[in-house]
Amino acid sequence: MHYTAFIGTIRVAEGPLKNVIRSVKARPAYEQVLLLETATCQRRDLDWRGSVESVLAQLVPVPPDGVSEPTPAKRGRPRLGVVSKEITLLPRHWDWLASQSGGASATVRKLIDQARKNIDPEQQIKQQQARIFTFITIFAEQLPDFEEATRALYRKDSAQLDHSMRHWPSDIQDFVRERFLQVLTPTADV
Repeated sequence: MHYTAFIGTIRVAEGPLKNVIRSVKARPAYEQVLLLETATCQRRDLDWRGSVESVLAQLVPVPPDGVSEPTPAKRGRPRLGVVSKEITLLPRHWDWLASQSGGASATVRKLIDQARKNIDPEQQIKQQQARIFTFITIFAEQLPDFEEATRALYRKDSAQLDHSMRHWPSDIQDFVRERFLQVLTPTADV
């Protein structure tokens, strides 16, 4: 996964999380770091105090005693992070699911995986616009022409977006433009 770190409005590091942490910690001022998962623009909170190793240690949970013991294998099927939730279907849906090989759960999982692979390009664009909006809300909500930039984002108007961002810090503009290219040229991997 790819991450981007900002200190204030300056983009200071990008890349795999461990590399970003090392780069940020090598800087003299890193108290106000904002770490984002680059593709989704979602924040990742870390406690930046201490050594590089102490920040990296947050990524891997350590057992309370500090020593990890192998856990004996349990009988039965592994849990694999399965979470049971309820869905409501009509009788005709249950009848159809029951007639599928592999059972209802396997069929529903296959249908969901297929739908995720074949995402509608328009839906993909909406997701990317929402991610960019998340980013500009974090960094640019108080900057001039925020509303105009937002309207341009959702209209897919590159020229107006550039014009609206003209007074914004350059690293913020560049990050938005990079993400906006994905809106103009959507790809299959979301």
